[in-house]
Amino acid sequence: MKTPTNSTSGRLLLWALALNAVWEWVQCGLFYDMSDPPLWKGAVWMLAATVADVFIVLAVVRLAAWLAGNNFGAPDVKGWTALLGVGLAAGVLVEWVARGLKLWDYGPLMPTLQLAGATVGLAPLAQMALLPALSLWLATRRKTGQAG
Repeated sequence: MKTPTNSTSGRLLLWALALNAVWEWVQCGLFYDMSDPPLWKGAVWMLAATVADVFIVLAVVRLAAWLAGNNFGAPDVKGWTALLGVGLAAGVLVEWVARGLKLWDYGPLMPTLQLAGATVGLAPLAQMALLPALSLWLATRRKTGQAG
């Protein structure tokens, strides 16, 4: 995995923004208890969460590239494994810290697990494990019909 180029980084940023925005809004409606704040506060909270997710995606991609030997053009098995593993670890860390600080509550539909004394949601873990990889794949895939 080599470190992404500037144009790839720009596409990565846009895909990460789009994917995480959709994920946050869907996930929020299904899994989080957002009944107390007014709509505008909830919207600001979702925007802040999405922006934070984008920074996490960029960090996950960079760290995975470094761990996989900095060869991140078209990731090989080692690159994808590093990307998924670092994303999952980031998700665990973020959820564990956020839950420890009581930044949010889960609704009754959120599948959870106990981790070091904190209840963490599986949907946000899946988000951080999968969306960095999906964002990178979308950012680096070749256009249809392009000669290889």
